[in-house]
Amino acid sequence: DHRDLTRLSTSGIRRELVRGGRGIRSATGVTPRCMRPPYGATNASVRSVNRALHVKQVLWDVDTNDWRLPSTNTLVRRLMSARPGDVVLMHEVAETGQEASPRWHGLCPE
Repeated sequence: DHRDLTRLSTSGIRRELVRGGRGIRSATGVTPRCMRPPYGATNASVRSVNRALHVKQVLWDVDTNDWRLPSTNTLVRRLMSARPGDVVLMHEVAETGQEASPRWHGLCPE
C-alpha cells in the first residue's frame, strides 16, 4: 500500500510487510529478504518488526525523484552522481526512468 510504516502499530507494520512479501513471492517465486520503507520513513518499531521477520531494511544513497517526471537528461545527470556501491532510488512507474536507465548504464564504466 506504500503506507508510512512509522504511523502504524507494530501489528500494522507486520501486516504490511507480510502481505507485501506474500505478493512478491506469488509474483516471482522468491521470498524477499530486503525491504525499503516507503518514503524512507523508519523508526525503532519498523526495525524491530524487520528483525523479527528476518528482513533487512535498505535505504538509498541517491534519490532520483523520478516520480516527479524530470526530463530524461535531468534524470541521467542525477544517476551519474551515484558512486560505485550506492543504492539508487527509482520507481517503475516513471517513464523517464525507463528511458534514462539504459543511457546511464551505457555511460557507466564496468
